[in-house]
Amino acid sequence: MKKIGIILCVCLLWNIVVFADNNTSEYNFKGFNDPKGKTGQVPEHGGWLNRANGIEGRKVTFGFQVGGVLTAIDANKKEACNFGGKANVFVYAIIPKTKTFAIGVDLGAFYLKSSADKFAKKLSATQRDGSLSDVNPPIVNVGDWLMPTAMVSFMGNFHPLQRFNIQIKLNLGAMMTLIPANAASYIQKDIQTDGTYKDAKYEYAYDPGMKFGFAAAIGTDLLYALGNHSEFKVGLDWSFLRFTYYRTWKAPVVKQTKELTQFGIFGLHAGFAFNF
Repeated sequence: MKKIGIILCVCLLWNIVVFADNNTSEYNFKGFNDPKGKTGQVPEHGGWLNRANGIEGRKVTFGFQVGGVLTAIDANKKEACNFGGKANVFVYAIIPKTKTFAIGVDLGAFYLKSSADKFAKKLSATQRDGSLSDVNPPIVNVGDWLMPTAMVSFMGNFHPLQRFNIQIKLNLGAMMTLIPANAASYIQKDIQTDGTYKDAKYEYAYDPGMKFGFAAAIGTDLLYALGNHSEFKVGLDWSFLRFTYYRTWKAPVVKQTKELTQFGIFGLHAGFAFNF
């Protein structure tokens, strides 16, 4: 009886393995191209033995994501913004006659935190030993940056593993920035015609208001299928923002200057996508 029981168990396990292998092969090779497969039924989106479709096989995908950012170029060096946050929503439609490429719209916003200490430091006079002088320290007023964006987005979706997808995105569009009411007053030693140095006062303020510019971004996301129509995603991206604003100078001479500014923003984000 014990031998018969062992033989029956082995046969049962063998049938289960063969059945699972046949179903998996059928889905991966035919069901992947034909959502209905051989059975005429749409395969489950979230089962472990089923491949996560993402946008492939669907008509529309939409979702949202939030994250943190670090800055570069003028945002870090010129405007004293070190870090901040971002949020955006997106919607894509599959490009006709393709399975893995889509075009859509990405609407988002950046919030960058300014540092008054860093802003003052770059205006401070230095001593001969390289240290900052504590005589006549700069007086500064800084605000944070808020920059909404609206971009056309091109996306490619690929399947490296079951339930996993990789998406690569390229965004191009426009941005708007709310210019903060930054201002500074500081002393700088100017060289004279006779070779001597004289203290000169410099004072300016940003002209507040809304300015528009160019926005672009490139990034990649890793998605994991949670169910028939939902996926969790994490990713990273690099954004480039270019715009101009004006400074009004009160000293040493009254004038207005146009400032061309370029922000580089590295972001890490997480969110959800929904496919139909």
